[in-house]
Amino acid sequence: MIFAILRSPAFREIALAVGAASALTAAWLLILPHAATSGGDTIHYLALAENPRAQVHTPYTYRMLTPLLAHELGGPERYREAFRLVNALAVAASGVAAHLLTRRLGGTRGAAYLAMAGLLSLPGFLFYLHQPYLIDPAAMALLAWSMLAALAGWTAVLPLLLVAAALARETVISFALPIYMIFRTRWIDVPAAARTALVIVPGVLATTAVQAKPTHGWPTQELLVRAGVRIVGMKLEQQGVVDALGIAVGTSLGIWWALGLYGFRHAGRLGWLMIPVLLQFVVGGDWGRFCLYAFPALVPAGAIALWRHPRRAVLIGLVVVQSLLIFLDLSIDGRPKINQYQPSTYVSLALIPLTLLVLLWPSRRRAPRPEAGQGLPAVPRPSTGAERAAEPR
Repeated sequence: MIFAILRSPAFREIALAVGAASALTAAWLLILPHAATSGGDTIHYLALAENPRAQVHTPYTYRMLTPLLAHELGGPERYREAFRLVNALAVAASGVAAHLLTRRLGGTRGAAYLAMAGLLSLPGFLFYLHQPYLIDPAAMALLAWSMLAALAGWTAVLPLLLVAAALARETVISFALPIYMIFRTRWIDVPAAARTALVIVPGVLATTAVQAKPTHGWPTQELLVRAGVRIVGMKLEQQGVVDALGIAVGTSLGIWWALGLYGFRHAGRLGWLMIPVLLQFVVGGDWGRFCLYAFPALVPAGAIALWRHPRRAVLIGLVVVQSLLIFLDLSIDGRPKINQYQPSTYVSLALIPLTLLVLLWPSRRRAPRPEAGQGLPAVPRPSTGAERAAEPR
């Protein structure tokens, strides 16, 4: 059985996707400068990586997964290098997830590789390779793999992924809505609700256990949420709604907002992920970071729509421009940033209406013919006793 899996088209495709994502991530690591100093949120995460029992402020103390892995891999001496390694692996894992989600939603190999390369070349995503002492890469990767597991029916693996996601970031309860919408066969589906509860409860229990330990800062989740709402109010007072949204959109997915919303139908039930992603805007001010969590729905849907569009070549050219904008930031600012205007932000915002114009302008050309092999091939599974008994002898 193991040899059958290793020889299967699905395994070969997954192996190629892992290799491509790893190579692209390694290339960006060589190109990008490494943030030698850290500040802000990274102070808390590095303190946890040095000593997992350190008393740091909430909500940072709830996000134990990446600091704990860094501590276990690097110890108290080399935890910084281990932190960087964990985040690089998480970024590559997000690229693989984007590839497999595109295939699961019916995209071709070309669309899947475009989704992977486009995601891993966004300035917002590359920020986490430049500043590797944050927890978002692992949290985003686990979100994407959890959605893939729900779509693929990997119910044995899904609870484990959700427990890991809960330890990475305390928002795992919000995954319940998209998972239920994926599981359901009708709008009110009691068996689907029960399945959702079974897979999500271990993650919720993990979150509760982490939040039960003594902490500094806000003592309850309610007070923490209230503080987040106040931060949003101050953010909007200082920046205004237009600037705040412009920074969030331009520094996160850029052109993929236009592509993803245009092809949103291709996301199917995975599109329900957008609701918990956007609800984060109410309880926190890091809108640019929050927008990146929409990639499991928007990037695969956008890649599929692009690949089937009559002006595919033009749209691929625009994606290439978006993917090279990091060099503009490096040449002017010397490093990528997030949640603030930078040179690439203005170009990304200009590319969005241009992309919509290309997508929506009437065309006499036919869309490219569907390619063979759309969708991820099935992995061979062990046959049951009844199936073996029915086999011809």
